[in-house]
Amino acid sequence: MDPDMRPDMPMGGASPGSGSRIVAGAGLTFIALAASQVSTGLLTVVVALAAAAAAAVLARDFEAIGLNAPPLLYAAAALALPLAVLRFREPGLAGAAAALVFVAAARWVLGRPARAAVESIAAFILTALYVGFCSAYLILLRLGGGARLILGLVIVVAAFHAARWVGDTYLRGPALAPHLGPTPTMSGAVAGLGGALIGVAALLSLMNLAIRPRLVIEIGLAVGSALTLGMLAWALIRPELQPSEADEDRSALAGGLLSALQAVLLSAPALFYALRLALR
Repeated sequence: MDPDMRPDMPMGGASPGSGSRIVAGAGLTFIALAASQVSTGLLTVVVALAAAAAAAVLARDFEAIGLNAPPLLYAAAALALPLAVLRFREPGLAGAAAALVFVAAARWVLGRPARAAVESIAAFILTALYVGFCSAYLILLRLGGGARLILGLVIVVAAFHAARWVGDTYLRGPALAPHLGPTPTMSGAVAGLGGALIGVAALLSLMNLAIRPRLVIEIGLAVGSALTLGMLAWALIRPELQPSEADEDRSALAGGLLSALQAVLLSAPALFYALRLALR
């Protein structure tokens, strides 16, 4: 653990240039939100490029620990998923995911033997699916619910993280997953769920839907749980408490890009399916 980090600080709070990364992440969120209000095509371009850049950054992280992870291949895989959704909707997403598994087999199994082949395949599929597959649901949300639904998702995510930060900072308590870091704490996770419920109520109002307790609870718990799981999953994939030399060289833009994406990756599919089930 970084000696400058207090136990109550959020993950990544003591890393160099964190303020610049926050600004960069907020800028990406604003650009994506603005693009979603213009057209689905423009949102797809922004999301696809962001997913490709994030996948390439993660590939360099994997290369730094000895895996065979070509950044260009990672970027292409993450780029393909949002584009497939724009063209073919949900069937395109399933088809692109199946194609990724085939590409992984062709690249690492049929090709020349590579170092850490099994781990390299797992890292490729996980990154492509986690970054590309989940971000593609932003496109499905825009296609199914319009620009207001994207705005509503941003409200839910912001409400969750604001409440979670209050819980982690002021209520404190034991860590939810101590082996991954000091945050989120159990109290922060509970507070975050409460924030998600408030955000979902605002989303339903924005979508001109009745704010019924059942809808708020079902959707809020699904999205809030996904956001909490997303934080833990990201800490497992890319632990901020163990900065590497690559972290020191990484630009604020790359760090902000990863921060902005990890905040919504699991929440987008969670909101998509929660709305579909709750409004059936």
